[in-house]
Amino acid sequence: MILKDDVLDKVDPLDIFQKYISEPIKIGKPIKSPLRDERHPSFCIYINDSGVAQYKDFAGTQGSCFDLVMNMFSLTFTEAVQKVAQDFCIDESRVRKEYTPIKPSYYTRVKPAKVDKVSNQAMFEIEKREWYKMDDYYWKDYGICRSTLIEYDVIPISKVTNVIKNYTIDDYECNIIYAYSYGNDRYKFYRPLMEGGKRYFGNTKKEDIFGLKQIERSVVKTKEIIAICAGQKDVLALNDNAGIRGISLNSETSNLSPSQYSHIRSLCNYLITIYDNDETGIAMSEKLYDEFAIPYIRLSDITKEKDIAEYFRQGGDYERLHKLIFSLIY
Repeated sequence: MILKDDVLDKVDPLDIFQKYISEPIKIGKPIKSPLRDERHPSFCIYINDSGVAQYKDFAGTQGSCFDLVMNMFSLTFTEAVQKVAQDFCIDESRVRKEYTPIKPSYYTRVKPAKVDKVSNQAMFEIEKREWYKMDDYYWKDYGICRSTLIEYDVIPISKVTNVIKNYTIDDYECNIIYAYSYGNDRYKFYRPLMEGGKRYFGNTKKEDIFGLKQIERSVVKTKEIIAICAGQKDVLALNDNAGIRGISLNSETSNLSPSQYSHIRSLCNYLITIYDNDETGIAMSEKLYDEFAIPYIRLSDITKEKDIAEYFRQGGDYERLHKLIFSLIY
């Protein structure tokens, strides 16, 4: 029997993907799914941290080239390996011979251009892209709609360049990248499909607060409740699933200054904290309570999930959250 490694010794995974996908592969770019008929592209081939090509179908499955064949032809894993071997004319008499696979042209990376001199430039330069169907699939999983992402200045990008340290990260490497824009050329970048390494990086300052400017520029100036959340995605999920405005400090361990507290407190009737369901989240919630008497929610009272975004992703009921909040403040 031919094994998976026998096939991969002969054929690059990208060639296997291309064999069963009718349109040309575009690494990190959405194409129409080979698993169903669709109008809008919602399927991607990307390179994971180990340098191996994988697929992501934003309507459901993801995995290796063999997983794709399994799903396309309703096969077991072993049957999928045998089919690939047969389609590439690999037989047992040919396996385990020396072979040096040649990387196809679409596997070659383009080196970033050198920046000779940096003078009065922003730290990061971004290349924006259009919103794709795959973006809707990803965020809708958390109950977050595109209009909210646009309101909160979440930008889909294809490339980000650090012009000071002279390196470029593009969606070739990690499939999709979003920029949370804080204004004044300050961003926090989010790579949701990154396997290992940094999912978040950027040049935000410790005093930056995500979601604050959206509250400041809204028609209703005084909110009933504002929640301090652990992260940007929590703010977005809380807004769309529970109708509660939130903000996020630069990180969960960031300190809130007295002037920031006074300003935020002036924008609402009640200020609460909803941090992560872990030791750090509880410790920082207690710290904010000790310093400013901000009451906090213990997510463990309603869920085992790590954070509020994941709570809603797993089908969490907003009414249970509302009851928990109301019991805290009323």
